[in-house]
Parts: sequence; structure tokens; C-alpha cells
Amino acid sequence: SLLINAGSQSGVLRDLPVIDRRGLAGKVTEAFDKTSAVQLLFDPGFKLSCLDQRSRVTGIVSWKTGQLLKLDYVPSNADLQEGDEIVTSGLSSIYPPGLKIGRVIKVGQDRESLFKTVEVSPYADIYNLEELFVIKTYPE
Repeated sequence: SLLINAGSQSGVLRDLPVIDRRGLAGKVTEAFDKTSAVQLLFDPGFKLSCLDQRSRVTGIVSWKTGQLLKLDYVPSNADLQEGDEIVTSGLSSIYPPGLKIGRVIKVGQDRESLFKTVEVSPYADIYNLEELFVIKTYPE
């Protein structure tokens, strides 16, 4: 997590999405007067409903290890390919649909599992964040 220099005096509220210029970086977990705490994509407790922009297959994205995310609960027969773009699904009251999360870099299949194993490279450069933007309006 990190602390940003915008808080409730600037209209920042808890659970607002936070992006950098490339894509989703996290969400506000606490808003103080002049600062706010942000939970990043790489927090082990961060989970988010998402979908494949091309095939519309849904899943849950979370941190895997290092600078990688994983996409869970993707059925074994789902149409998912390397290079596909992963975006927010809009099935949440926090994240509007279509916010860019990352790109699929690996799709695997364990023959005994009902689900694919999918690795996603995030668009946001979590380890080199300089400017963040808080989306201050909730989806309709």
C-alpha cells in the first residue's frame, strides 16, 4: 500500500479506484483530510472481478508473485489467449467497466483441473508509480 497526497478535502473517498497513466493500480482504503491510503494490485488481499476484452470471459484477478497477476476461476473450456487484454468487468460497485488491468502472458491447463491457469502482466508500473489518479465518480 502507499499514501497519496489527496484526501477527503479533495473529494477522495474510501473504495474509489486508483489508476496510473497505463491502467488500474489499486483502490483507496482510507481517506484522511489531506492524504489517502491506497491498496495496490500487488497486495495479497487484493481481488477484482475482470473480463477478457476479446472473448468476454470473466474471472478474478489477484497478485501472483513478483510483478505478475493471476486470473482465477477461468473455466477449462474458455477462449483465452496470450496477448488478450484484461479489463474490469463492471460487476463491482467500486470499479467501472473497462478499466485496463493488464495483458495475458501465459495460459496453461492442468488436465485434472476445471480451471485454466492464467498469468497477467499488469499495465500499471506498480514499483515505479509517480502520478496516480483517483476516479471520483461511481458508475451509474
